[in-house]
Amino acid sequence: MSGYYDLDPELHAHRVSRRWKVLRGHLLSESPLCAVCRRLGRYEAATEIHHIVPAREMLDRYGSEGFYDERNLVNLCHRCHVKHENAWRFGESEVFFGVTVRW
Repeated sequence: MSGYYDLDPELHAHRVSRRWKVLRGHLLSESPLCAVCRRLGRYEAATEIHHIVPAREMLDRYGSEGFYDERNLVNLCHRCHVKHENAWRFGESEVFFGVTVRW
């Protein structure tokens, strides 16, 4: 999803930060399977970290700490991440993460 983040300098700065890289690695090692696939009974490796509430919205609401809030992050495979991001952009997003969201 690099294009999306690159359009916003603040998001890009967080995405390339050491803090994000360490957190991302930690989350993927702690839970190596895609959360959506797992709920559907499939075993697909998670390769990406998704912001349930969009990262820009989290930054606007909570400042820099919002970007790194683990309660708002979920591990996904590339296919599920692209599917969810496209659905969100076009206003067709399903509620994938109702159990995870704690807002």
